[in-house]
Amino acid sequence: MIFTTLVGCLIAVVSSEECWRQRDVLLCDDNMPNEVQAGITIVKIFNVDLNAYLQTDIFQHRSWRTVEHLVLKPDMDSSGGNSLDVETRPSFVLPSTFSDYLYNLVELSVTSENLIGLHKGAFHNLTKLEVLDFAGNVGITLTNFTAALLGNNMDNLKILNISQISVRSPLIRTFGGEFFDCFRSSHLEELDLSKTDSLMIPGEIADALPFLKSINLGDSGYLAANFMAAMYLNPNGRSFKFLRKLNINNALFPDSLTDAKLLLPADSDISATAQLNLTHLWARNCVLDEFESIPFAVSLENRAILYMKYEATNISRPIVALPVDSMGAIPLKVLDISQNGIISMDLNLTAMSRYMEDIDLSNNKLYLMDTSKIKHIFKNTPNIYRINLSNNRLSKLPDDIFSTNTNLEYLDLSHNRLSTLDFKFSHLIKLKVLNVSFNEIHYFEHNMLSRLYFYRQSVLLYSEEFSMQLSGNPFVCSCESKEFLRWILDPGFSNYIQPQNFKCLQSQSQTSISIDENASADAEFECKLTLIIGVCSAVSGTLIIILGIATLLMCRRYRSKRKERKLALFIAKRNDRTADEQTPIFLSYCSENDDFVSNVIYPTLNSSLQKILKTDKTCIATGDLDFRPGIHVAEEIVTCISNCSVLVACVSKAFCKKTWCKNEVFTAIHEQRPVVLILLEEVELSLMPKVLRKHFLTTTRVTWTRHDITPKPDVQTICRGIVQLMAKEQDDSNVIVGNNGCLMSEDGHPSGYHNENAETIL
Repeated sequence: MIFTTLVGCLIAVVSSEECWRQRDVLLCDDNMPNEVQAGITIVKIFNVDLNAYLQTDIFQHRSWRTVEHLVLKPDMDSSGGNSLDVETRPSFVLPSTFSDYLYNLVELSVTSENLIGLHKGAFHNLTKLEVLDFAGNVGITLTNFTAALLGNNMDNLKILNISQISVRSPLIRTFGGEFFDCFRSSHLEELDLSKTDSLMIPGEIADALPFLKSINLGDSGYLAANFMAAMYLNPNGRSFKFLRKLNINNALFPDSLTDAKLLLPADSDISATAQLNLTHLWARNCVLDEFESIPFAVSLENRAILYMKYEATNISRPIVALPVDSMGAIPLKVLDISQNGIISMDLNLTAMSRYMEDIDLSNNKLYLMDTSKIKHIFKNTPNIYRINLSNNRLSKLPDDIFSTNTNLEYLDLSHNRLSTLDFKFSHLIKLKVLNVSFNEIHYFEHNMLSRLYFYRQSVLLYSEEFSMQLSGNPFVCSCESKEFLRWILDPGFSNYIQPQNFKCLQSQSQTSISIDENASADAEFECKLTLIIGVCSAVSGTLIIILGIATLLMCRRYRSKRKERKLALFIAKRNDRTADEQTPIFLSYCSENDDFVSNVIYPTLNSSLQKILKTDKTCIATGDLDFRPGIHVAEEIVTCISNCSVLVACVSKAFCKKTWCKNEVFTAIHEQRPVVLILLEEVELSLMPKVLRKHFLTTTRVTWTRHDITPKPDVQTICRGIVQLMAKEQDDSNVIVGNNGCLMSEDGHPSGYHNENAETIL
């Protein structure tokens, strides 16, 4: 009984001052201890008016000498919630005597909006300090913080966090060289400058932090964009020799350049700096989303420089310079480059990242990256264990994108547009978390479910920690997804699917329901009902098709006979008419093609037309044979074409250059004569006159070159099409060549004629 009481006293003692002790930790909420009990090395203070206690020199008691870790968060309670009366509390300043008895501190963390300053000697006794966390103290300026650091011996300082610190100066926001002078004798390894309103960083950074391993520039705007300004002055600086972790999340530009300009003092001029000139962009009011960027790397003799290129501008910003080993690899292990409008990754950069272990590319635009490139992003990163590609609007991933990443443990593909997992993952047996939540997955098909089953069996051999996150997907409960629903409900699978309660959209009622046994049964019933309806529909459909085919055959037979009768009637009427009957064709061609046209095309078409029309009269007129001598050419063209039914133009490159040839085509159109084109060679569209180009684009044409034995289509088809066009000239009903081989336009009309109500006679 006595032993139990003693143990209870050691584990937790509640004092009248509302402080709790847990072994070597003292936690105080809404109060401060008068003194620190023996054995206490960690003190955490919450929800207090620190100004009142500082006026009583609360930290001057000798008992503070044993404290190694001190956390002061006066604006929030111990549960993490904000204090209700924080706005009414007075501001405070850490006095010069603050650290008199804190010389054994290894870690100091202070966060308060009411902290407005530090006296110069506030840190003078913190010689053993390794961690200094002043994140969130928005009332402190960098100038004041630097003054408090100067002259103090902090050789052991390894971690510094001054996120959200205010950088103010009369002309331009900048981290001065005196700030980095404070750490020249220290072994600073981690530096957090995130959410800092700075614009520039000086050249001193290049050599000031030779032991730096991690730097956080997230949400720091122009600070990150100009972080490597020092590189121009000292490209071989020591500051990034050991850099392994770089965070430039949403850090390359502020959300609006116009807003950023307004934040600057009125007399500042960033265009005067050699590192950045954005004056020509101020008037555009560009937001971050418009700055589509591409990170790329440039190799120097012993360095690799990471740049960010902006597609919409001529700007390429250097971000960081890293040493390379004998194999040309950079030492970077962790890279957070999310929220920067990235549309593509330079494969040269990824090829040098063979030591990469954790990369965050979320909230970018990688859906714009070429598929042939995106599959190589992680090819040279065999040690990577965490990849974040969330919120990139990706609808598909290449099959072998993760082919070399056998050490992958966390893969985040959430908030994309994936409908299935179409990449190889069977080899990722170390995977602990596969996050595909908030995509566009309706269900997994049979092949995908089989892959997941065998994959799960492989993972079980290695680890029991695997989980698959599927929340936020628009699942569908239907006949097609019945196998997927059974998979989700199967205890053998559901124990690694997160969460375990899902909803789906029922296909019939279009209502959201829970995925349970009832939903699965409804899907099964829908399949049976679909099968019954399908069989009935198939039988009915077959009967309808048979009747339709029979009707179609009868109609086609009737139309065929009707065409033949009309054709015979047209030819008979034409032969009974007087001698002034129109000539079927006016053949238009240029002198350069006279030999081929006169010896091949003319006789072939003429003889074929004579057979169809059952006449021995010449069926083709030409300028050379039928123009009357002594008459003006233009007048004779009109007369001759008016006496013909169809103009056939033999088109070549030379034809397109001849004015009289163009006039003949134009006259035929003016006289409302159909025009049929015979291409004697390949002619570029740009060489054709406008009047000819229109017919080329809207009507079918004939190809008949010197090298072809027969034209395309054949002569019989060409002549039957011409006869149809002749019949249209003399028949009140509109006719069109049918499916028996006559010349047709691309929309179903005869060559050279356009009438939507044409009636077929051939």
